[in-house]
Amino acid sequence: MAQYHTENLAAAFATAAMTHPDRQAIVAQDLTLTYGKLWLIVQSFALRMQAIGIDQNAVVALKSTDVIASV
Repeated sequence: MAQYHTENLAAAFATAAMTHPDRQAIVAQDLTLTYGKLWLIVQSFALRMQAIGIDQNAVVALKSTDVIASV
């Protein structure tokens, strides 16, 4: 029988960042980010969004340039 994960994507990412921070999370052309580095970037981005009043449960749209700029 197949196993299904019940955690959401955010929880799965947090788990990977905490348990395997040195593993590669993103490899694209000349960019390589580990789970640990990506976790720091995501947390920084989340704090900036909270600082301007965006609630953690708010739905937001990001353009690819927004994501690239956060890196």
